[in-house]
Amino acid sequence: MKINLFIIFYVFSQYAFSQKTIEETQISQLQIELKTAPISKIIVLENQKANLLNALNLLDSSLNVSEQNLILAQNMQNRAEITKAEINIAIILQKKGRYFESTNFYESALKNAPSDSLLAIAYHFLGTCYKDQNQLEKCVELTQKSLFIAQKNNYKSIWAKNLNTIGLTIFRTHKYYDKALKIFHEALNVANQTDDENIKSVINKNIGWVHLLWEEEAEGLAYVNKAIEMQTKSNKAEVRQNLFYSYMVLIHFYNLVKKDFQSSILYCQKAIELAEKYHWVEEKAEVYHYFYLNYKALKNPQKALEYHVKYQETTAKLNEDKIVTQKAIIEEKSKNNLLEFEYKQEVNQRNWLIFSLFIATSLISIILFLNKKLRKQKGVIEEINQNLEHKVIERTADLQKALDEIKEAMLKGQTLERKRVAAELHDNLGSLLSAVSISLDVVDVSHLSKQEQFIFQNVQNQIIDAYREVRLLSHNLQPAELEKEGLEKAITRLAEKINLTGKLKMHLNLTEIKPLSKEIEFNLYSICLEAINNILKHSEATKCEILFKQSDSQLIMEIADNGLGFENNIKNGFGINNIQSRVEQLGGKLEINSNEKGTVLAITII
Repeated sequence: MKINLFIIFYVFSQYAFSQKTIEETQISQLQIELKTAPISKIIVLENQKANLLNALNLLDSSLNVSEQNLILAQNMQNRAEITKAEINIAIILQKKGRYFESTNFYESALKNAPSDSLLAIAYHFLGTCYKDQNQLEKCVELTQKSLFIAQKNNYKSIWAKNLNTIGLTIFRTHKYYDKALKIFHEALNVANQTDDENIKSVINKNIGWVHLLWEEEAEGLAYVNKAIEMQTKSNKAEVRQNLFYSYMVLIHFYNLVKKDFQSSILYCQKAIELAEKYHWVEEKAEVYHYFYLNYKALKNPQKALEYHVKYQETTAKLNEDKIVTQKAIIEEKSKNNLLEFEYKQEVNQRNWLIFSLFIATSLISIILFLNKKLRKQKGVIEEINQNLEHKVIERTADLQKALDEIKEAMLKGQTLERKRVAAELHDNLGSLLSAVSISLDVVDVSHLSKQEQFIFQNVQNQIIDAYREVRLLSHNLQPAELEKEGLEKAITRLAEKINLTGKLKMHLNLTEIKPLSKEIEFNLYSICLEAINNILKHSEATKCEILFKQSDSQLIMEIADNGLGFENNIKNGFGINNIQSRVEQLGGKLEINSNEKGTVLAITII
C-alpha cells in the first residue's frame, strides 16, 4: 500500500511539474495585450512581464525587459513604474551576486517610490541583499523599516516576509531556536491570512527545519512535508522552485542528525533534478557534496569519488564565475565613480549657467565675464584631460618597454645559465671522464682473465660513450649555430650529431622556417632537445622527423617518431610538462597524438 501511495504521489508530482505554470500562461496573455496596448499601458505590462520572467528564473531575459522599460518609464516620468523596474533589476543583480550594483538600484527605488507599498518592498529586498552579504545588522535595520510600513498599512504578505527574514537571521546566526520558532509562527499566522502560497510554504519549511535541528522529528517532518505538498501542487514557478530548499532540509536532517544516509540520497536525487532543471550551479554543488558525504558514510568509495569529482568541478566553475562577477563589480564601481565625477561636473556647470542667467537680467557685463570664465575653465579641463591621456599613453609605453626588457633579460639569463652548465659539463665532467679513460689506458690487462678483460673493455667503451654524451649535451645546451646562424642551422647540426651516434635516424624538413625572434628560436630549439631526449630514452624509435610548416599567420612544428608511443595516463611526465611550459610561454598550443605506431607532437605558434 505504501509503495502504491508513493507511486501515485510521484506520478502526480511529475504531472504537476509538466503543466504550464501560472507565470507562463500570464506571459502568453500579456504578449497578446501588448500588441494593442497604448504606450502608457505598455510600461505597466512590460514590468509585469519582467517580474514573471524573473519568477521563471529567466534572469537575462527579465533584466533586458526591465532595463528597456526603465528608460521608457523615465522618459514618461512614471515614478511607480520606474520604481518597479529598478526593484526587479536589483533583485536579478542580487541573484547574480552583483551586490554593489543591486544596492544602487534598491536605493534609487527607495528615492523614487511614490507609495508605501513599493517603499516596503524596496526596504525588504534591500535587507535581504545585505543578508546575502552577511551584513546582518544592516539587514535587520532595513527589514524593521519595511515591517513597520507593512504593519502600519496592513500589507500582510510583505509583513510575513519581513518576519520570516528576521526569524532566519536569528536562527542562522545566533542559534536561538526558541526565539526564531516564535517569530516563524507569528509570520505563518500572518501569511495564512493571505493567498501568497510561496511565503506560506517557505515559513512551513523553516518551522520544520528548526524542529528537525532540535531533534523533534515528528513535528519537523510534518511542517516540511506540508511545505513540500504545497510546493508540489502549486502551479506557480517561484513556489515550485522553493521545493529544492525543502528537499535540502531533509537531506541535511537525514545525513547529519538521523544518519539515515539512504533517505538522504533519495532527497539528493530529487533536489539535483530541480537544480538541473533551473540551471542552478551553486545549488548543484551543495547537493553533490551531500551525495559524496552519504556514499562515503555508506562505504561506497566509487560513488563517493564520482560525486566528489562533480562537486570539485562544479565548485571550480563557481569560483570562475565569481572571479568574472568580481571583475564586473570592480569595473562597475570604476564606471560609477567616473559617472559620479562627470555628474558633479555637469551639476557645477549647470549651477553656473543658472546663476549667469539670473544675473543677466540686470548686469550684462557680469554675464559676459562669467561666460568667459566658464570657457576658460572648460579649456583648462580639456587641457587637463589631454595631459592625462598623454600621461596614460606614456605610462603604457613605459610599462610595455619594461616588460620587453624583462623578457629580454630572462632570455639572456637563461642563455648564460645554459652556457655555464654546458661549460661545467664539458670542463669538469668531461675532463673527469677523460682522466678516468687515461687512467684505464695504463692498466696492464695481460694478467687478467678473458672475462675480466671483456668487462674491462666494456667499462672503457662505456666511459668513451659517456664522454661523447657529455660533449653532445654540452654542445646542445647552447650551440653556437643557434646564436650565430639561427634555428634552422642549429636543428640541422643537432640532427647531424644524433645521426652520428647511430641510435636514431633523423629526417628534417626545414624549408618553411623563417627568421624568428631569439626568444621563440630559443624555446623551439629547447622543445626539440626535450622531445629528442624523450624519444631516445623511452620510445625505442629508430626514426624521427622534424617538420616546419607555415600556415597563414601560424608556425607549426611537428616532431614525429616511430616508437612505442605511450598511454594517456603518462602524458604528464617531466619532459612533456617542460615542453608544455615552453609552449605556453610562447602563447602557443600543444597537441599530442600517440599510439603503438609512434608519437606526433604538434606545436602551433601564432
